[in-house]
Amino acid sequence: KAHQRLLTVLDSINAMIYVSDMESHEILFANQYVREKFGDIVGKKCWSAFQSEKIDSCNFCTTHQLVDDNGDPKGITRREFHDQKTGRWYDSQTRAIKWIDDRMVRLEVDIDITDRKQAEVQLRESEIRSRTMLKSIPDLLFINSREGIFLDYHVYDKKLLLAEPEQFLGKSIKEVLPANVANQILHCFEAVHETKQVQTLAYDLDVRGVKKWFEAWITPMDNQRQLTVVRDITDRKYAEEALRQEYSFRNTIIDKVAEGLCVCHA
Repeated sequence: KAHQRLLTVLDSINAMIYVSDMESHEILFANQYVREKFGDIVGKKCWSAFQSEKIDSCNFCTTHQLVDDNGDPKGITRREFHDQKTGRWYDSQTRAIKWIDDRMVRLEVDIDITDRKQAEVQLRESEIRSRTMLKSIPDLLFINSREGIFLDYHVYDKKLLLAEPEQFLGKSIKEVLPANVANQILHCFEAVHETKQVQTLAYDLDVRGVKKWFEAWITPMDNQRQLTVVRDITDRKYAEEALRQEYSFRNTIIDKVAEGLCVCHA
């Protein structure tokens, strides 16, 4: 009766569970989950039931790992595998136990982890896409706490950083940036969380002995963090200044020519 109750319990578990002989590999028991997927396989060799009738053993079989030199159970052996017949992934746990006739048998419990595997693949692909996209972004990205602590960053060229990452990660903006710039950014942080709107800011910094201009877009990530996208606009600033000087020079010439024409006319 105890054996029958055990079989009833095994039939109710939503996982592949089967028992096979350690020597002959003949399947002695298969629960309902297995029977629904593979049919009546009791009496068959495990490899022909789950893999292919064309082979006579599995090169990944762990049966020899389940008992010690004295034939006593060693414990649970675990692996993940892809089933060729069903196309599903399983987390497999096997161990040696004594069967009803006192012989040592192999008990295998396989839990379907296909959904988890697919999620892992999607996550890896998403991470690859994200890294590829980040590499193509010329801007500096910073994640800060609401109080201004640097939590993370991304930059395609470390020469644009005011300091090495180990010198600013975990520190406050006030400890890293000049006071006037730090205060402006902290003010934007508060405005971002109060308005839930993107805040913009332009400022200049002395980076490694070179004056550079930057433009920042700050957007909230959650109630305690915000993302700051910083773009180096130094070239644009120089171009704007060159254009301003050109306009100024042109206007000066026009004014001088206008003055000369007025004198001649007089």
